[in-house]
Amino acid sequence: MRRYVNKAGKNLLLFVVFFCALFSVSAQQNEPWLWPICGQKTGEGIISKPQQYIDKELNFNDLFIEAKEGAPVISPVDGILENWGVVIFHNLQSTTSWYDFKNGDSFNSAKKRVLSSKKEDPFEKYYSGTISINFGKKQVLSIEGLSGDIAYKSGQKIKRGDTLGFVAYAYKKFSQPHIKLSVYEKGGMVQDPMTLFGLKSSFIPPQKVTKPEYLSSAQAKEDLEILLTAFRESFPSANEIVTEEQVQFFKKEAFTQIGEGLSYEQFYNIIRSVCSAKLYHDTHIDILTPLQKNEPLFVPHLGLGSIRDTLKVCQVQPGFEDYIGKIVCRVDDVSAHELIEKVREEFCVGYDGSNRSVRDSYMLIGWNYWYFNDVYKPKRSVIRFTDGSQYIDEWTSAVTAKVLPVRSTKIARYKNIMESSKNKIRLNSLNDSTLYFAISSFDINDVEMELIADSIGKYSNIPNMIIDVRNNPGGESRNVDKLVSFFIQKPTINLNSYEKVIIDSTCTTLKYSTNYTKDLINDALLEGFEKRGGYYYKSTNSVIVPDNIINYSGKLYILTDETSVSAATLFPSILVRNNRAVTVGRETASGYHFITALKFTDIMLPNSRIVVRIPLVKSVFDEQITERTPANRGLMPDYEVPITYDEFFLSEKDLILKHALELIREGKYLKSDQFIEIENKQINFRNIALAVAAIVLFCGILIFYLKRNKSLKN
Repeated sequence: MRRYVNKAGKNLLLFVVFFCALFSVSAQQNEPWLWPICGQKTGEGIISKPQQYIDKELNFNDLFIEAKEGAPVISPVDGILENWGVVIFHNLQSTTSWYDFKNGDSFNSAKKRVLSSKKEDPFEKYYSGTISINFGKKQVLSIEGLSGDIAYKSGQKIKRGDTLGFVAYAYKKFSQPHIKLSVYEKGGMVQDPMTLFGLKSSFIPPQKVTKPEYLSSAQAKEDLEILLTAFRESFPSANEIVTEEQVQFFKKEAFTQIGEGLSYEQFYNIIRSVCSAKLYHDTHIDILTPLQKNEPLFVPHLGLGSIRDTLKVCQVQPGFEDYIGKIVCRVDDVSAHELIEKVREEFCVGYDGSNRSVRDSYMLIGWNYWYFNDVYKPKRSVIRFTDGSQYIDEWTSAVTAKVLPVRSTKIARYKNIMESSKNKIRLNSLNDSTLYFAISSFDINDVEMELIADSIGKYSNIPNMIIDVRNNPGGESRNVDKLVSFFIQKPTINLNSYEKVIIDSTCTTLKYSTNYTKDLINDALLEGFEKRGGYYYKSTNSVIVPDNIINYSGKLYILTDETSVSAATLFPSILVRNNRAVTVGRETASGYHFITALKFTDIMLPNSRIVVRIPLVKSVFDEQITERTPANRGLMPDYEVPITYDEFFLSEKDLILKHALELIREGKYLKSDQFIEIENKQINFRNIALAVAAIVLFCGILIFYLKRNKSLKN
């Protein structure tokens, strides 16, 4: 029968479909979840619930459910499989997890892989499958204690009632078979796991930590001393960033600021200075406690910025457009040169080593830095210009202020930022000879990786590819390795990479860590490390081999800048080090030679309750220092596109992408391989040294025989 729906009928049908879909979604949101053990009634088998103690540990947010070993475990809700792997619980707050498995692996095969590299473990049966299901925008269901031979791909759809695995063992404090179930928001905030099943809940939400309004001199000095000690005991890259003399000088200045006591906000600013250009700066250091100021923000009529060591007016309120571009010589009787040096060396955050690109971008757009973040009260600043004129700026409330130029999505830079936040992967053909591939995160699931592989395979004959890793905060190194395998034609160079840790169970500040204890350091952090010279080392020599199916052999132009962080630095670094790509743009935020990350200790200062995250593992990629890869810097570009006012405030064209396209048109690509040149010099030096040693040895033997013959004749 031929179907026909007139326009009015079609609209009615669409309304009915929409209403039914809406009702279905609403019904699922309101309908209690399925109980995860197939065949059990809701609530059956609970052996521990929130606010109960397991031995001497408080179970804050988990459901432990016992069942017959091998009983099917089903998904209580529709969702997307976010991740799966193997986990061992050291205690309720600390785990070691493994997620880097091959397609086709299952809980059972993954566990076998994990245990094959370990010595005998009395808790072997508690190494179990773990699965995370994203069932909302930011909500995740996690289940541990699973076994089975079901193969999963992260990113695949999970239906309510699907079998996820089978009951095994989740936590060593229980001898009977069981699973562990928890619910949390992305970012770590735990949620009630009981009401979702329609159960009367025992869950008590975590209480917000109340900050003190004021710290005494003793309290502030104690907190600062603890934090500085924690960095000294825990942060393995300190020697590349700061000297002990600088630390002591900072401490002396800070103690003077503390005086007889100070407000919470004043102390917070001291802690922020510890984690800035002034002291310990790193892309992976973070203050987890927000300042949460209630005071209104005030803004100037003339917003300042620095570009190439010149202080200018960069942003204005309406009516002051004629001031844009005017060069500033003094602000409140402080010279522009002094201000620039102070901001660059003291106030910038979120960069590794001696990085310049991050600081340069802050100094161009961060007008508040020129007033040292003192922007929460009415202000009067006197700005003097190089032409002899001046302007007395009476600041106004930010609520009513408008700023020009407007940072809209018409500006290419901000359009890219918005697109990167919406789409993790963008791949399209720019023309017949060039493909554009943007990656805004290396947290890529298996389904997304397959889509990338299919797309690259589809365009494998296009001679040029532009890979954009700007606006990328990083992600999983395993995804870096997989993507690299799509673009290499031979195995990568073995660089003798390694990891270094300095913290151990003797460190005094571990008692202030919210996620590590002395007992957990060996189990959760130092497994596989060897102690040498007072530090802990683990070789990570890994050679990436070409993918046997997807292999793009065209020219690679990688776009980088100050927003390329962590894995977004490692990915282009591997390709550059193997002479497989060129980079266009600016220095990456994270370091080329090493990154300090992977595992972290969260130090809560006892008096202020401020929590600072300190990275624990120095991951050294390459120790070769060349003009191409200078010491203590990010990955430098082969073809630089310097920061300009136009790029940040005006241009509707992507200037870095534009430059890459110009290089392609002009046929410019790889330059001389400085790594090979240095290695050849080293080989020649070794050969010469060996030759000299051989000559010396020969001469020594000759002299010995001549003397021996002479003595025999005598």
